[in-house]
Amino acid sequence: MKITFDNYFQCSTGNFTKCEQPPDKEPDFISTDNSKYWHDYENETIYRESNHWGSAINCNWRLDNHSVNRKINERFVGKIHLSKLKFNFSQVTQLKKMLGMLPIEARNEIFKSFENED
Repeated sequence: MKITFDNYFQCSTGNFTKCEQPPDKEPDFISTDNSKYWHDYENETIYRESNHWGSAINCNWRLDNHSVNRKINERFVGKIHLSKLKFNFSQVTQLKKMLGMLPIEARNEIFKSFENED
């Protein structure tokens, strides 16, 4: 499966490089836990500002090869090229187990994006 701006947040793993600040524009997306994301389409790069880095339900994103615990309450900015993110099948299995109690229609909608695009 090819990682794109439309699916990078679904079961991917990668190591972001710490940078001083995000792009000087409004974020393209803000998650429910207040992580902010900027998409640099020209350079195929994702910027992320967050107070937590490491394993989550569906992603494993490190910052300079480290996890950052949200208890620290300090936000860090990292960037990564799309080509450096890898699809993680073990996280798909874990996610499927967690969502197994959903109605089949809802599960089908969630997993449409996991179909091969190659």
